[in-house]
Amino acid sequence: MFRRGMFRRGAVAAALALGAVAVGAAPAQAIELPPPGTENLIVMNFYRGDDLVGQKWWGCPGQPAGRWGTETPNPTFHFVPC
Repeated sequence: MFRRGMFRRGAVAAALALGAVAVGAAPAQAIELPPPGTENLIVMNFYRGDDLVGQKWWGCPGQPAGRWGTETPNPTFHFVPC
């Protein structure tokens, strides 16, 4: 009985370790940068599931930065010419 418990704990530990490695190996999403020397409005979009719940923007000369809504982890970035 002692060995069976150890085997189960070992199997669970191995499964958790493999899961952590698999999640950690997910590819990172690179932010596509605009061409150098151009003026762009930088927009950060914040989502909860598929719903857009907030935005932040800045970068155009003479225009104020702004924001609305809620910030969430892992925003998406967009670059729009000024």
